[in-house]
Amino acid sequence: MVNNKYFKIFDKKYNPKLRLFCFPYAGGNSFIYNSWTNHLDDNIELIAIELTGRASRMFEEPINNMEELIDIIYENIKNHLDEPFAFFGHSMGGLIAHALTKKIEKTSMYKPNFLIISGTKPPFNYEGKVENEYLDEELMQDLKEYNETPEELLNSKELMDLILPTLRADYKLIDSYATKRTASTKTKMILFNSEEDIDKSSMLQWQDYCIQDCDYIKFSGNHFFISSSEKDVLLNINTIYTSHLNHSSK
Repeated sequence: MVNNKYFKIFDKKYNPKLRLFCFPYAGGNSFIYNSWTNHLDDNIELIAIELTGRASRMFEEPINNMEELIDIIYENIKNHLDEPFAFFGHSMGGLIAHALTKKIEKTSMYKPNFLIISGTKPPFNYEGKVENEYLDEELMQDLKEYNETPEELLNSKELMDLILPTLRADYKLIDSYATKRTASTKTKMILFNSEEDIDKSSMLQWQDYCIQDCDYIKFSGNHFFISSSEKDVLLNINTIYTSHLNHSSK
């Protein structure tokens, strides 16, 4: 697979059996998935999505509209869909992965082998918030409480001047995702969740968007359980891959 600015491959594979595209949470970048290659099945090539406004793309304008972002990612990914692939998205990344899945199903003859939505409520939960401009104080409070960012970093004006515009754009991106609450997604959907973060009944409302029955897998930890329970998360991804491979071969 040809590397470009949107795709970060930490452990390039020769002829992988599956490409797993991973999408970041709000304010996150591709490096949140860097350590995953240590425990991921050897047949899976992990491709982390690097959005504008962060890491190596820090000085590119962040995109705050979901439709615009999905069109851009689709143009970059559409020539790489003829081999088996799957999506994983955590928090904001789950919404991006779902929106891109819908775009691919509608526009091409392909679809992901499976879609893992992790730690994010269904789209209807974010409707009607687009007017909120997200003041610096509100964003910093989220960084403190939600991301557990240390006080010394929050008190760094230089660092906040870099982080806050991207985080604000990400929040607006989440709010801009407008999709009907109908069972239209054909791809198999698996839900990863910590019930310390989102209650199970809320997470299971993703079923309203999916034609197939959704699978639900519970993890321990807070919103960032993909880090605190990383080995367990990857064990389950490997199991999903193996199960799908066996199912496809029948």
